Amino acid sequence: MENGIIQIDPNCFNEFKKLQEKKYCIMSIFLKLCNNFQILYVEKILSTQTSHDDFLESIPVDEPRIIIKKQPNNKIIFIRWIPEIEKETIENSYCNASSALYELLNGIDTYMEAKDLIELSNI
Repeated sequence: MENGIIQIDPNCFNEFKKLQEKKYCIMSIFLKLCNNFQILYVEKILSTQTSHDDFLESIPVDEPRIIIKKQPNNKIIFIRWIPEIEKETIENSYCNASSALYELLNGIDTYMEAKDLIELSNI
């Protein structure tokens, strides 16, 4: 990653706006860094028809992600998922990306960091 600058794909903002609106039936957005950890993009979207178990199974156990999840009560949780990984540079890249994105999004009710799926089992 050069100079710590991370670009955020505009689709991240578009999908977040859709998540906020009921008519799109989006439950969660998974964001991933690519291009040597310089660009944050939407990796996948789960619908409101997705079970909580399927949501948990969608989380990679060995790779970080930024996940934005809408609860059944319409509260929105911003999750920085960084499992126990060896590469500190990857963790730092995701920390920088999540901080930058979080500051730009309006409407987040809860921010959390998680390193283990057990931490996400009750959200």
